[in-house]
Amino acid sequence: MGKALVALCTIVFVTAAPPSASAWGFAGHRYIMGRALDLLPAEMRPFFQHFRDEVIVRSTDPDTWRNVGWEDDPNHFVDFGDPLLGPFPFTALPREYGAALEKFGMPALKRLGLLPWREAEEFGNLRRAFEGFATNSPYATSDVVLFAGVAAHYVQDAHQPFHASNNFDGQLTGQRGIHARFERDLFERFEAHPMRAGQVQHPELQTLGRTRGLELHHAIEASPEGSIDSAGRVGRRRPRSRGCCRGPVRRIG
Repeated sequence: MGKALVALCTIVFVTAAPPSASAWGFAGHRYIMGRALDLLPAEMRPFFQHFRDEVIVRSTDPDTWRNVGWEDDPNHFVDFGDPLLGPFPFTALPREYGAALEKFGMPALKRLGLLPWREAEEFGNLRRAFEGFATNSPYATSDVVLFAGVAAHYVQDAHQPFHASNNFDGQLTGQRGIHARFERDLFERFEAHPMRAGQVQHPELQTLGRTRGLELHHAIEASPEGSIDSAGRVGRRRPRSRGCCRGPVRRIG
């Protein structure tokens, strides 16, 4: 009876957790996962269409891990723009994990974000899961389904602009709350509108989190339009001082 109660409380906590704690929100992650499955090469499509619903559900697993208390938050972002990383293109951040860990230490590295390396780790898990088919592993199918969704989650996070900036919630430019308005409210407001997908490129996943993050950070800093209000309207970014992005950095949950 006690174990059943604990399990029930865990399920209620996870399903009731606010989506603002999740990159893109649960609806956004699942939508992106579904569109990605539609764009798979023909030879891979039958397997993933067969397990389509499960893969889509699994794509939000990393956010549910955070909601139940697992220490996964640093794996969802990298704060380009932090003074420790120097100016764009942030060459002060070593691209190799061991070198970055040696340079900054784990507390500082967690504050800066671990997304590129977490993404590479899950890509490796997915590759090993596929290799399980060749060895007749009884867990190959379930592992591929799980790690396909999980690896995709971190790729999606790498494409969320505010997961690649130390001004991740507009706190440095007087726009607090922009993070959730962009990744959750804006998406849910326009989800019903048709979207057209272009040709998808497939760069190496080990470097995608870093390169995409650099591109997005550069675009945010260069764009004159950086404000999204509660109604989903995009407005002109407020002027800011040259040193506004060099203040202390603090993550939100």
